[in-house]
Amino acid sequence: MTLARRIGGWAASAALGMWAPGVLAADAADPHAHHRHNMAPEAARTSAAYTVPDVELVRDDGKTVLLSQELNDGRPVVLSLKQALQLFVEHRRDVILRRTKFDLEKAQERAHILEGLKICLDHLDEVIKTIRAAADTETAANQLQTKFGLSERQSRAVLALTLGRLTRLERHKVDEEYEEVIKTIAYLESILASDRKVRQLIQDEMDELSKKYGDDRRTEISEQEATELSAEDLVHKEDVVVTLTHRGYVKRQPQRVFRAQKRGGVGLKGARPTAGGEAPSGTREEDYAEHLLTTHTHASILFFTQSGRVFQLRVHEVPERERQAKGVPINNLLEIEGSERVTAVFIRPESETEAHYMLMVTKNGYIKKTALREYANVRRNGLIAINLQEGDELDWVTPTSGKDEIIIATALGKAIRFGESEVRAMGRDTQGVIGIKLGKGDTVAGMGTVTGEGDVLVVTERGYGKRTPVAEYPMHHRAGQGVFTLKVTDRVGKLAAMRVVHDPEEEVLIISASGMVLRTAVGAISQIGRQTQGVIVMRLAAEDPGVVAIAPVGAIEEGDGKE
Repeated sequence: MTLARRIGGWAASAALGMWAPGVLAADAADPHAHHRHNMAPEAARTSAAYTVPDVELVRDDGKTVLLSQELNDGRPVVLSLKQALQLFVEHRRDVILRRTKFDLEKAQERAHILEGLKICLDHLDEVIKTIRAAADTETAANQLQTKFGLSERQSRAVLALTLGRLTRLERHKVDEEYEEVIKTIAYLESILASDRKVRQLIQDEMDELSKKYGDDRRTEISEQEATELSAEDLVHKEDVVVTLTHRGYVKRQPQRVFRAQKRGGVGLKGARPTAGGEAPSGTREEDYAEHLLTTHTHASILFFTQSGRVFQLRVHEVPERERQAKGVPINNLLEIEGSERVTAVFIRPESETEAHYMLMVTKNGYIKKTALREYANVRRNGLIAINLQEGDELDWVTPTSGKDEIIIATALGKAIRFGESEVRAMGRDTQGVIGIKLGKGDTVAGMGTVTGEGDVLVVTERGYGKRTPVAEYPMHHRAGQGVFTLKVTDRVGKLAAMRVVHDPEEEVLIISASGMVLRTAVGAISQIGRQTQGVIVMRLAAEDPGVVAIAPVGAIEEGDGKE
């Protein structure tokens, strides 16, 4: 049986990166077992002929070809399985030769020392007398070399022994060790002189490793066409919560570390504490969770930026972090430019039964609807989601069914409500149409979709807010000026943020430009008519530029078991 056939399956596994090297125990019955089995790490490290490869299956003219990407003599090359096996055998040959030379040098050194000890035993009394009479170690070494013909290494070895040990040396043990070392030297020299013995060693070591580490095949070889695995096939499907902070830090946590809480629960300490209802002026926060998504590890997240680009990230690609951890910067995961910021984040619907379109609204009042299928394959470096005019930016995006109602509010207190059907679907690389006609100096402050009953929650720059029933907003056609939703005055400031809410027990964060954050229940904010100023929701310092956003707290909180 040839060497190639003998190493067959085991060497193939080794060449494919499945070899787990180890030092085997010596066989007491074999005087040369230590040499055969002692795979010296020094020898392995000094050999650069073979590096464990990456393996790739590629199709060539309808056939599947196994290619191995390796470093051969420091050069990256692509090898077939046969070439990889040949290189592996040459690597093992190099290891054996290096190891044999190393062991031979050690054996020759030991034989030389034993020859010196035999000379000393032949003249033991004179040697002891010479050592005792010498003034120092250097003198003793010189005299031993002169009187008895010892080399410097032999004399140093003798002097390293105490007189007690030297006198107790047994001649027959020294002779037996010397004979064994001479046999070992002869064996090692025979290996270096015979290529056949080197090949036999390779074969024996392969058999030994196969016997020790080999087990039954756990996979099944089938003639059926191989199926291609995606990254998700190798990732456990698990329910998780993904958070993105205002400053752009993202993290993923298993949903099992969360728990549902009743209203009034105290929650758990997260990355940063949020303001409590007892602090109407809010608390200063360096950062806060601006987006909270409940999903699973096989889903995809869409990130929209103010410049009109969209990025996609698989949920399992978001690093998992502890509850108190800040997370990682989003620009470490997406190719977002330094001037870009994420303005909208949500889970891409897995089917068109959940949502049919993506609806976008810009700061200058443009609205655009794009079919969900347009976002099936978003590249790592992003795609254009909407073409923007100079000075405009994309600030609101939401998935829709195609039959929803839209409410758009502006900074000067106007709001318009119209059916989504008035916005025709367009391709990604388009500008959209006018959603609301803005007056001079006016900009869009918020957008929301309406499905059934609910309230329009608005907050002004100076911390005034209110809830108004959606029913008080009449249906209009797209591109109108809308109706008043807030009476804007110098005292209350412009409308800063708007959100459609449905549950009075839902909690929101009201955030100011200086980093003040107020957490409050929606039901704690007064429900009053459209043409009113609202009531104080958050007290701001005189130097605070004003409220900038409303963010959801989420239906689940990080809890510590208290309620």
